Amino acid sequence: MQNIDAVILETLESYMETIEKQEDIICRLSRIVKKQAYEIAHIKNLYGYDISPDEEVDAQQMIKEYEQLKSEK
Repeated sequence: MQNIDAVILETLESYMETIEKQEDIICRLSRIVKKQAYEIAHIKNLYGYDISPDEEVDAQQMIKEYEQLKSEK
C-alpha cells in the first residue's frame, strides 16, 4: 500500500510541477502578446491603418475567451 501511495504522490508532484511550468509559460507568452499588441497599435497609429469592425469583434471575442480560460484555473 505504501508503494502505491508513493507512486501516487510522485505522480501528483510531477503534475503540480507541470502546472507551475505551464502557468509560467502562459505568463511569459501573455507579456509577449501584450508587447506585440502595443507595437501593432503604434504601427497602426503611425501609418493610419484601421482594422475592420469584424476583425475588432473577433479580437475582442478571443480576449474574452482567454480571460475566461484564465479565470477557470
